Amino acid sequence: MGDPVSAVTDLALGVVAAWCWWRLVRRPAGGGPWAPVFGLVAVAALAGGGFHTVTSRDDASGAVAWDAIGLALVLSLGFLASASVAETLPARATRLRMVFPVACGAIYVALAALGEGGPDAVALASAPANLATVALWLRALSRRHPRAPAVLLAMVVSGLAALARVGAEAADAAALHPDGVYHLAQIPGVVLLYLAVGRPRPWPSVRAWAAA
Repeated sequence: MGDPVSAVTDLALGVVAAWCWWRLVRRPAGGGPWAPVFGLVAVAALAGGGFHTVTSRDDASGAVAWDAIGLALVLSLGFLASASVAETLPARATRLRMVFPVACGAIYVALAALGEGGPDAVALASAPANLATVALWLRALSRRHPRAPAVLLAMVVSGLAALARVGAEAADAAALHPDGVYHLAQIPGVVLLYLAVGRPRPWPSVRAWAAA
């Protein structure tokens, strides 16, 4: 039996991510290293919406589809770290940026092959990329990278989405659907990340913000 709340909210997240991806790829640079991040989030969320329409994660027949959705999420976070390398480190370091999506994807595939796919596997497999992304942008902030404040704000908002889900589970209220709350709470983070990295003109520097 499907889960209509998860389906509708996943589709909403997917549409927003797809819109961000489309806006990026229409630009002359094709979105640079950031387009795969939004594209994979859109794929995962839209596929999740279809998945929740017809089945659930507890249905054994949907295990393969669920693992594929998890892989798309892991790869999106791997490409987030990859794009962060490209944005914040010298050009000579960019040859290493594909390490993150490849390594995180391989970890998730190994866990899924062992029957351990799912949200916990997504968190475990993406942990190296997430830690690297935070470290890179904190370093960038210390070096007055103009995008750093906006990117870090988007990351904080995305992190709050996980707390919103925990809060919905703890409240145990019929009106609060944990997955639905999580999907909707992710939308502001996706939009803020798009505004942080997809802005046609550079953001003002940290020094300019402080002086304003």
